[in-house]
Amino acid sequence: MDLTLQKKRWRPEIAPPKEEVVTEGQKQLKNLLEKQLQNDVTIQQQLSQKRTFTSASTHSPAIKSLSGLTTLDHFQEVDQLDVYTEELKKCGLTEEEIQLKIMADNRQRSQKKRNFGVDPSIMEEKLRTIEEKIKMKKVQLDQKEKFHGLKALTRHEMELERSLLRDCTSDDRRKVMSSLTTVLDPRDTSQSNNPMNQLPEILENITKGSNKEKSRRKRRQKNKNLSPEINLKYPANDEPQEEDSLEGVGEVATCERRPRTPVPEVSLEQINENKLTIEEIRNIPRFSNYAPGEPSQTLYVKNLSGKVHLEDLKSLFDKFSPEGSGGLEYRVLTGRMRGQAFITFPDVLTSSHALESVNGYCLKGKPVIIQYGRKNASNNTTA
Repeated sequence: MDLTLQKKRWRPEIAPPKEEVVTEGQKQLKNLLEKQLQNDVTIQQQLSQKRTFTSASTHSPAIKSLSGLTTLDHFQEVDQLDVYTEELKKCGLTEEEIQLKIMADNRQRSQKKRNFGVDPSIMEEKLRTIEEKIKMKKVQLDQKEKFHGLKALTRHEMELERSLLRDCTSDDRRKVMSSLTTVLDPRDTSQSNNPMNQLPEILENITKGSNKEKSRRKRRQKNKNLSPEINLKYPANDEPQEEDSLEGVGEVATCERRPRTPVPEVSLEQINENKLTIEEIRNIPRFSNYAPGEPSQTLYVKNLSGKVHLEDLKSLFDKFSPEGSGGLEYRVLTGRMRGQAFITFPDVLTSSHALESVNGYCLKGKPVIIQYGRKNASNNTTA
């Protein structure tokens, strides 16, 4: 056999395996399935997703308010008004705007009664706002309805997607895949990955950062103006590197702290000049049954002003402490028992002298009422 015939013998051509083409609809369906099966969703992720809902409205038809004999024309007029009011509510108008719109439509009948004294420019501005809301609602209704989760494609990508779906044998599969994609509308900003949705957050972060920087600059400039020659207590290389750590801290003091001035001791002459007698104390309705009680080492002091502190009591009673006795024991009550105190003296004679001398003294606007403290069975001093 001739070799040339062997070379020319027909051989079947083996076609390469077809590559599986994944459409955008299949990718979107896979993403939706993974999102549905995801079980580690956080609250932050849910809040970051943009959602738009139609606000709810209540429908209270005026036909129900009709009673008695009504003509057909009046009934139809009220019914048409209910339908018109419901349409205006769906446009997002408030009750005031709805009434204004109805008054504008029936200007000849209503304006003389209700619209007297209203500035025409204000009325025109409100009506213009109402018309814009109605127009926006009509534009939304004219748009093609689509469910949340559609993947927006460009016109070129959509043509490729449709060309791939032409070879699909199943009509149901073709319908499902085509319903997962849509043509991108440049005016549509409802997509979650649209950069326009992030503009408010970006603007807020920028303004917040600029405000912090301005406050830090003002604080530094103010400190320089107040104390230009302050010597630092630490070397320059030990200064804190982070300026944010100073945020929220109050103004830095530019002078040395002065010691607290002690309360001066009140002399017996001052006490005698500004004290009430026992009869005057009993003239006060609250202390009409006042009695000093049985003498003891502890004095029960009450009716103290809220401005009285331990130093004020020491300025009154420390003078009665004998030398070498170790001082007096003070116990100032707080909380619900505020305004009362117990003072323990070395002996009964000293406590009696202090009671007779200080009782009735007006301390910071209120007379000091003193009684002897009683002792219960457990030797705890009580009022």
